[in-house]
Amino acid sequence: MDQPTVCGVSEPVEGNLAADETERGVLERVRRLVESCRDQCLWFLSPGYLPSDREKAIRHLRYIDRYGDRRTYIRAREFQRELRRLIATRRRRVVVSKDLRLPQRRAVVNWSTS
Repeated sequence: MDQPTVCGVSEPVEGNLAADETERGVLERVRRLVESCRDQCLWFLSPGYLPSDREKAIRHLRYIDRYGDRRTYIRAREFQRELRRLIATRRRRVVVSKDLRLPQRRAVVNWSTS
């Protein structure tokens, strides 16, 4: 049995996105999906334009949601969830690192000479 294709590219629709721990890996997979879907549902974008950051990647994934077929819709939703999970994980790390900083104690000097 042939493997289902997404925009003509033979790639499993239900992928293990947990293997992509880095944002760079997810962005690279989004770029490949955008490139493979360009003729079918992203024809209105300029030919060489690929998303370079997560905001642009999410915008492109929304275009695929809107104009693609069911398989590309499912794939785009998986990538959107993964990007949002990575963003939330990064925010949690920032909040935790700020919370772990101990407040600096200031020396109290009593200048009164009573």
